[in-house]
Amino acid sequence: MSRNDLDLTPTYPELGVLPATVDARSAVLDGEVVALDEKGAARFQLLQQGERRERIFVFDVLWLDGRDLRQLTYLERRKILVSFNRNQLWPRIDLQASYGLNGTAGNFGDLVDNATSGDSREWAIGVVVSIPLGNRVARANYHTSRLDSDQAVLNLKVLEQNIVVQVRNAVRLVQSNLKRVDASRVASRLADESLKAEQEKLKAGTSTSFLVLQAQAQLSAAQSAEVRARADYSKSLVDLARSSS
Repeated sequence: MSRNDLDLTPTYPELGVLPATVDARSAVLDGEVVALDEKGAARFQLLQQGERRERIFVFDVLWLDGRDLRQLTYLERRKILVSFNRNQLWPRIDLQASYGLNGTAGNFGDLVDNATSGDSREWAIGVVVSIPLGNRVARANYHTSRLDSDQAVLNLKVLEQNIVVQVRNAVRLVQSNLKRVDASRVASRLADESLKAEQEKLKAGTSTSFLVLQAQAQLSAAQSAEVRARADYSKSLVDLARSSS
């Protein structure tokens, strides 16, 4: 079936044997149909020309033996796909059995009576062993899925390492900004005390308006620095929460 729910078996009849090669009672596979040239390389032109060298490469297993695998993580499905493709390399053994009733007579009524009497029972049992020869597609699917699984594990480890580094950096930034907040708070308090002292000196005639204005400017600068430090500290807390989630 295509992604548009179209039956592609008439278009690619060579792939009609796929259900018989899948070692499962039922399965929904996600893959791509390709056409291979003499060197085994995929050629889209051959697929368009209908050269009848089609192969299917399975990317994912979405449903297997009545189990919906879409709720699993990507890495878990990679492991199932590797196991699934490895099973396709093994010989297939099917147990077949049949049971029937035979009857012979000159007319239909006697035939029915003879068959239902149970005197001419017939049964058979056998084993059918299918051994894939070459099986290049199954081997290619297996090696591809195994490499894909290994790559997924590696990507997960890299992602985990990146998260650890991001969280560590975010924690350090929070600690640094918290120290800035404490330092700027002290600076604002000292600048406020300095301004009040200059104002008292001005009233006593031991200071000048210039020194008072200078103290006011220093207080404004200290308060602005404290506001920036608090804003940076709040932002670093948000970044830490985002990197930890």
